Amino acid sequence: MTLVVDKNESEEIELKVSDRCDACGAQAFVYVKGLSGELYFCGHHYAKNEEKLKSWSFTIIDKRDTINKKSESSN
Repeated sequence: MTLVVDKNESEEIELKVSDRCDACGAQAFVYVKGLSGELYFCGHHYAKNEEKLKSWSFTIIDKRDTINKKSESSN
């Protein structure tokens, strides 16, 4: 699932393996951008704060559906 909530701008954000959760340092699977900046979250920390983040943000890219999937380059 890729949820992109973008109220004003069009941008392409690709989450990388090197992107880290701002709360705990685990691999980030969710990118959230609001007026005061951007945040990256692991699945756990995004789920924990999802409702608050939805009201704060204008862009959300949710790649949690790729957790535990083998990457194309690993084949």
